Amino acid sequence: MPMNGKLLSLLTVNKGQRRKVLNDLLEQKYIDLATTFDRLKLKPAIAEQYAEHLDKIAAVFENEHNWDNASAIEQLLAPLYGEVELDIEIRLSMVEADRRLTVEEAQFFADEYAYLQEATTHEDKLAGKLNLLSNLYKKLQMSYDLEEQKKYLLSSIRFSTSVAFFISIMIFFLFDNMQVLDTFAKMMHSGEGFPVVPSDKTEFIIAALSAGWMGSCFSMLLRMKGDLRLQSLSELTAINRLDNLISRSLIGIVSGMLVLYAFEGGFMQGSMFPTLSFDMYGSYVVNDTQWDRNKAHAMLIFWCFLAGFSEKMVPDLLARADKKLAQSS
Repeated sequence: MPMNGKLLSLLTVNKGQRRKVLNDLLEQKYIDLATTFDRLKLKPAIAEQYAEHLDKIAAVFENEHNWDNASAIEQLLAPLYGEVELDIEIRLSMVEADRRLTVEEAQFFADEYAYLQEATTHEDKLAGKLNLLSNLYKKLQMSYDLEEQKKYLLSSIRFSTSVAFFISIMIFFLFDNMQVLDTFAKMMHSGEGFPVVPSDKTEFIIAALSAGWMGSCFSMLLRMKGDLRLQSLSELTAINRLDNLISRSLIGIVSGMLVLYAFEGGFMQGSMFPTLSFDMYGSYVVNDTQWDRNKAHAMLIFWCFLAGFSEKMVPDLLARADKKLAQSS
């Protein structure tokens, strides 16, 4: 099987396994709910007083099995609980709230539960706990839905950024030695005069642009490993927009270009920086024995990649240039 076929097969298997795990969890949830429902129906008082309510719950069980319907069944079962059952459900839900909700939200429910424990009458205590449990269910379901949406957006962001990163790498290695452009130029040669052979400077420019692009994509990929999960849904939605990916890529490309001309213009000099000089035909000129063409090319790629990776390097460089211009004037 070709490599692409193996990769596609592996991705399909992994996706199928994840779907199976989620389906198993959902079915287990329905089994737990059905067990609780059957137990409550056996109580004579509930069977007589809540006959219509029980029919409504049974109808939801007949609907499609999904997490929204499971949450609806939980809400419908809550009024059938006694105080002891309410306490157990609230405590179990609060354990889940500590894991899913913010510290402030989880603490709010804990404080409300402690307050209800001091309620004066049994009716007030029961009604308050029922309301608390209902709100806990709703908040946890909203948290689950939000988490699923964030997972989808994170997956989409990773995919689009990985595609952009892959394209930048392919462009870089495709044009790195300029053999492709050289062959293309000879194919386009009309037969008169000398063929247009790509110059060294053209190769350096393409290397700088693609290295800056790679750096910006690499920066975006690394950022996804940490703080993206802490961002809001609206922020992730904005990051997932195509214009955000394009603008961040363009920033990396332009950063690579500016660093190239900063080296060529002598604005950045030193043992850590490449010495770039080209003649009128675009051929690389060696001005120092320590700087051969390959070394200068490699150093340029490193600094252009760093310029695309860092969001501060080029802005700081421009700020220093602007400061010097202001001082000179």
